[in-house]
Amino acid sequence: MSTHDDPAVVDGADRPGNEDLIAQFAMARARGRALVGPAPDGVFAEPDRLLLIGAFYADLRWARESGAAGWEGHDMPEMASIAYRVLNAARSWRYLETGALGSKVEGASWVRRRNGGAAVDSLLDAALDYQRGGAPEPPPGAAVDAFVDPIEAILRSERRRRGGSG
Repeated sequence: MSTHDDPAVVDGADRPGNEDLIAQFAMARARGRALVGPAPDGVFAEPDRLLLIGAFYADLRWARESGAAGWEGHDMPEMASIAYRVLNAARSWRYLETGALGSKVEGASWVRRRNGGAAVDSLLDAALDYQRGGAPEPPPGAAVDAFVDPIEAILRSERRRRGGSG
């Protein structure tokens, strides 16, 4: 189910699958609340770490390859792409280090507490400002890459080390 695509609900019968679902199910299990019926941990299985790492890696790779074109139709597509990359990298890094799943904002807070320095704080500030509806000046692409590339490399390495592909 999506609020962005038409149709909003797809049964999946004619689709090859969606790597994002493992992360979405893991978040629903970890942070979801049942309105009726069983609790999320009774509906969703414990996520496999390698599958989650693969999903996080694929998401960052998609964001890099798509760039602003992946956000066509959004307000400030370039900044949308940057915020998406930076904040997803932050929460991926947090997961790699702690095993904790969380929001993009929580990932950014965790990175900030690690004292990444003024350049990282500035990057996080711009991404969070956009995430919260602001219109910040996009930071330089080199600064974004300097933050995201090492996290993407760790995800790729961890995936390979544990037996995944790519």
